Amino acid sequence: MRVPFSVSITPLSRACARLSVLALYPWHEFWSMGEGSGAPSFHLSVTSFPRHGHDLHVLMPGGIVVSNLRDYHGATIHRLATGVDFMPECGRSKLVHHLRILRAFVYWYLRAIPAGIALARKIRPDVVFGMGSLGSVAGYVVARAMRVPNVTRLFGSEIMQVMGNPFKLVLRYRDIIPYAVPASYYIMHNDGSGADRAALKYGVQRDRMFYLPNGIDKRLFTRERDCAVLTRRF
Repeated sequence: MRVPFSVSITPLSRACARLSVLALYPWHEFWSMGEGSGAPSFHLSVTSFPRHGHDLHVLMPGGIVVSNLRDYHGATIHRLATGVDFMPECGRSKLVHHLRILRAFVYWYLRAIPAGIALARKIRPDVVFGMGSLGSVAGYVVARAMRVPNVTRLFGSEIMQVMGNPFKLVLRYRDIIPYAVPASYYIMHNDGSGADRAALKYGVQRDRMFYLPNGIDKRLFTRERDCAVLTRRF
């Protein structure tokens, strides 16, 4: 069951030529494998706003890779004063890994929500984007405080892979929560994980989500490319 909004929000006008957007982003960087390498969806989700004429402010953790960056392809970066990795990679011990996830999960909300509200009161966003599973809840709370719409932007999901195992499903609470938290709209992309099926299963209405198909950057990948060279490189 979807939880109804408890406050009235100001709808976005289709006539808006330029939007002020606040994005709550829990990663330290905008590429999955270092600047310019890996999955481009994180990078494009941020840079597409200024490229289309919108004013984007990104609240994200203190930089590990790009610590002094304040402007990123036209987006204004606001740093939380912390070096905590809110999206920890899997370690040797599964118990330690899940404890790190839980610690980061709680600490993110303690830091991101008050910082997000404070920043939102300064920039007065027209819409709040919650990036990823952690960004979704913080984005909802900040948007409700400002009485503006919130959009949840997801980058894949691990739910469908463990749907038949109740124990493993509970441990994927970070992936389930975004679907339980109300959003004006959900955006996700087809990375093969079935995020659209997970959204429908947890009650997200189809007319409230946009499922982006994967694409190929023809500037990088063409039929004329020597596959052997690419294989050796990567």
